[in-house]
Amino acid sequence: MRWYLLSLIVCSFILLVSSQYSILHQNLWWDSHVYIAQGKFLFSGGEMGLWEVFRPPLWSIILGLIWLMGIQPVSIIAPLTIGLHTLTTGLLCYLGITQKKPHVGILAGLYTGLSPVLLLHVGLGLTESLLIPLCVLLMILVHKKKWVFGSLVIGLAFLTKFTAGLLIVPYLAYVWWINKKEMFKAALPAASILCLYLLTHYIIYNDPFIALSKARWIVTTQTELYTSDPWFYLAYLAVPLHLAILIPGSVYQWFLTSTSALYIFYHSTLPRKEVRYLAIIVPFFAYAMFMGYEKLRKNRITVAAFFVLLSILTWHTVLDIDQFSGSTPVNMHVTELAEFLDETYPGIPVLSSNPRLTSYTDRRVIPMGHPTETLDIMRWQEGNYEIVYYNNCDFAQDTQHLYDTFTQWNVVKQWSNTSTYTGEIKQTKECNSYVWDLNNETL
Repeated sequence: MRWYLLSLIVCSFILLVSSQYSILHQNLWWDSHVYIAQGKFLFSGGEMGLWEVFRPPLWSIILGLIWLMGIQPVSIIAPLTIGLHTLTTGLLCYLGITQKKPHVGILAGLYTGLSPVLLLHVGLGLTESLLIPLCVLLMILVHKKKWVFGSLVIGLAFLTKFTAGLLIVPYLAYVWWINKKEMFKAALPAASILCLYLLTHYIIYNDPFIALSKARWIVTTQTELYTSDPWFYLAYLAVPLHLAILIPGSVYQWFLTSTSALYIFYHSTLPRKEVRYLAIIVPFFAYAMFMGYEKLRKNRITVAAFFVLLSILTWHTVLDIDQFSGSTPVNMHVTELAEFLDETYPGIPVLSSNPRLTSYTDRRVIPMGHPTETLDIMRWQEGNYEIVYYNNCDFAQDTQHLYDTFTQWNVVKQWSNTSTYTGEIKQTKECNSYVWDLNNETL
């Protein structure tokens, strides 16, 4: 009973920390708005929001159901992600108790709950908020040998973030090691979900792999804004991973560490690298580390060295304290613009350079797309919208490129010389945001 009480105290602490941290994320990211827009698109029959085929659908379905209940998802993102983040810690504590290693679960829960790699997602509304508790639920089901439900969770994780489908590899390896006869049962639910997803895309797009191929393409873009260093992830995660692997342990511990190793290897092969891409492995290697710590408890020198390494790791690598800075409050320009559109142009579709409008107003939004596609989309979709929302910060001003910002700007100005709404918006820099009414020269 005392371990349950201590777990409750730990969860309450993580709830408090994540609640405070969510205040820094009042300004959602681009992807956050897209997932909200997709939810509206799904449950309005395509009349509102927008759809990007390379996005996994499960998180959007949840946000869409919230919207269907009459609640704007943008207003509930913070409490929803805080709850999921706290749930992750609670599930790790529960795993430790069920394995009769309660201190391992509590330490892993604290480590995971305080990791800014995960705190970064609190209040943002990205898919990782749902993915991480699903991963911990998988860890529990693997321990309990609930193969069918574990496979089902992997299928749901795949529908949350495509790379989560890789979990099937260490999962089936573990099942094979424990009980080869259960392999078919362990593979069937995840395989069924994958096949159904691919079949749906074949029926709609005549290409079952269109979402996966486009998602793969996305991680080859904007490498100049991040990094393509092949050793990037090892520099962040090698210390705890190697420590956990080198300590002799159980088959379960090898399942955790092999999962971490698989994701480090896979993401190291991709051109675009961000710390947040490895959020999925934090609970796996955290639990593996503290299982490894069990082997060191009788050796005081080794334990001291372990915590020195853990401290260095915590503050300078995985927990990356710099991620606490840089967030901005919600931009009043966006909410004011949404109110203006709802009053003046209720429900009228918008051609937009940015998906943020979809979070604050219910209407169809046609995205301008990648700068190399914008002009084609503008001409192709002309007649399907009456309003243009244009933010010149959304495109790189490359005057050597055929589809540069200035060319797009000139095309937009040809439709109407009168701006119906202008305002300042702060992204990475100060820039102007404009709305044009294509049918009226003046208001």
